[in-house]
Amino acid sequence: MIFFAAILGLIILGAVAYFVWGNYINKGTVTLAGPAPFTATVFEGSDFSCDSSPCTFELKAGNYNLILEKDGFKSYLQEITVLRGQENNFNISFSKVPQLTEIEDLPSFPASSIKYILIKDEQTNLYKLVEEADDQQRAVATFPKAIKNPTILGNNNAVLVAGKSTTLPETYLINTTLKEKTSITDSEIIGIKDGLFSQDGKHLAFTKIGSDKLYLLTNNQVTELDVFASVSTYSWSGSNNLVIITKQATVTTGSNVTLNETLNENNLTILSYDPAQNTYKKLHVIPDQPILPTKLLVSGNEKQIFLEFEQLLFELNL
Repeated sequence: MIFFAAILGLIILGAVAYFVWGNYINKGTVTLAGPAPFTATVFEGSDFSCDSSPCTFELKAGNYNLILEKDGFKSYLQEITVLRGQENNFNISFSKVPQLTEIEDLPSFPASSIKYILIKDEQTNLYKLVEEADDQQRAVATFPKAIKNPTILGNNNAVLVAGKSTTLPETYLINTTLKEKTSITDSEIIGIKDGLFSQDGKHLAFTKIGSDKLYLLTNNQVTELDVFASVSTYSWSGSNNLVIITKQATVTTGSNVTLNETLNENNLTILSYDPAQNTYKKLHVIPDQPILPTKLLVSGNEKQIFLEFEQLLFELNL
């Protein structure tokens, strides 16, 4: 009897020790610092409502997956390791769920393009490039002879003047700040039809007669992009990335996004193209929208996009 009582006592003592170890000793404090209120859920475990920050609770030592949720923001999974007897601190953040909201008016943005014209200076017999709205007709650049039926594209920082020809035409890029004129020698510029300069004037996105592709002129070189102009619209952001809204399907591999020839007739994909890196980033997909916007404005940080669809105005917060 004494033996069995001793065994029973050891079992009870072990159970008590295990209980104390598991519930009081083998624990760590978890502290989450982030934009409250939010909810932290241990995967297949407890929920913790965090009404203020920092938010503190206890967990047994070990590895956990936390599901972090906040109204109006994307939920995500974060792996944490809880060390016994220590305060384990984690900083968390949330990304907004993009929302398309109808608005009354579009905000005021710097003009994406400025109209320039070529006129003859009767005093010098030179042809000068001027802003059409400039009453004083101050020359941005001058040319010794007329350029026949030119295509002229420009903004505050740059102007392209391209003659019409099936061979390499007279084509010039003008830096309006430095008043410098450079001849464009890349034959891919032939047939330029329309386009937009980046705000810094370093890049020109353009379309060509007889082609459905979008092209980019940078440092006197033309690059053909994978964007079909007929199913896309585009605008430059303040950070000089090209924001594209397209019906083209995309493929994402890791951090790389590529466009293919397949069309999504009912969805619009919003992409940001970095001309310096020659890379695309997917910003958002607008579902159940088969019509391209007639107007596209992009904030400097690409977090706000303003759209016009059939005279209805919308703001997209990313």
